Amino acid sequence: MEQTHKNIRKDKPSRTKWSESAIKALLSFLLEHKDKLEELKYTRGAISNPGNIQLWKDAEVFLLTFNFEQSYSNIQIANKCKNLVDNYRIALHTVPPQIVPPLNSTRVLFKFIFRYF
Repeated sequence: MEQTHKNIRKDKPSRTKWSESAIKALLSFLLEHKDKLEELKYTRGAISNPGNIQLWKDAEVFLLTFNFEQSYSNIQIANKCKNLVDNYRIALHTVPPQIVPPLNSTRVLFKFIFRYF
């Protein structure tokens, strides 16, 4: 008898794929709404429980206007933002300064968002 060790949870949703253009659109939205992003810094549960946060709902509506191949929920958007910041923080501490790419618009947006999380 062959035994398989696949631990696939049936209730777990499939992984969300983010296109580069969707990420750039999200970052530009956050740049436009930096005052609301600043307020989130002091809002308890803004990232851990994002369902009722208006900024994430507004970002969802904003991304829907672009007709990307996939739509993103407010919770997925909040998680993506958190993950982008986490990955940026890790990259800052692991990549030697001489390897860091030249300053571009995406990197500037990451630095901007990094201040708020």
